[in-house]
Amino acid sequence: MQSAPALEPFADAPTRPRPPHLLQLAPKFPDAPTFTALPETGLAAADVSAALAKLSDLPRTEWEGGRVSGAVYHGGKEMGDIWRDAFSRFEVSNPLHADVFPGASSYPLPH
Repeated sequence: MQSAPALEPFADAPTRPRPPHLLQLAPKFPDAPTFTALPETGLAAADVSAALAKLSDLPRTEWEGGRVSGAVYHGGKEMGDIWRDAFSRFEVSNPLHADVFPGASSYPLPH
């Protein structure tokens, strides 16, 4: 972190536990996978998929009807298809580096 001293306070952020007040906001689901820190070693793809499946099966508010204040903006199934297509094409990119990923950015570049 010598090249970015302003970021030194954030260097250990991924390993710090979540603040207790944030943990109190989320509903409790004892059978759901919980991660409070990064694992020492990476998880197998099957384990990640199983955790995602459990998380996606948790009970949730029916937000699609628009009765949730400011939480979710949904464009319908067709819009979701567009998002998934865009994400699959540019999931490993950085639009801030248009010289490296020219297709990920449609902003005009300075000359």
